[in-house]
Amino acid sequence: MNRIFHLFSSLSASKLIKLGCCAAAVTIGLTACGGGSGPDPSFFTQKGCVQCHSVSAFGLASAAQIGPDLSDAVDDVPRRFNKSLEEFMANPTGTMQLVLSSQIKLTDAEKAQAVALIKLASEKKKSGK
Repeated sequence: MNRIFHLFSSLSASKLIKLGCCAAAVTIGLTACGGGSGPDPSFFTQKGCVQCHSVSAFGLASAAQIGPDLSDAVDDVPRRFNKSLEEFMANPTGTMQLVLSSQIKLTDAEKAQAVALIKLASEKKKSGK
């Protein structure tokens, strides 16, 4: 497992994201790919995302509610920014460009973790679970 972590941690975010959710899952230990203790939605709280964004699929509510619900980002980002969630996280625009460059600085691995968790939130919201 340690060799797998080093392999994935040496890749750029765009390459890691292109490997798909399972590659990100290995890096962050999601049980969907057979290991770890499961996804940890507290990532959004720890990184400060919930200052502006709710993640309704995980029961996380933003007091400010100035950003869109991240549970909808898989569909919302392509509509609003004409790029996939993975592309947006690798090269954000608008408000998120400012936020991710100055207030919430994420490593490539953390960006991949955010994408994997947002995709999981989207699936969870769509399935009603």
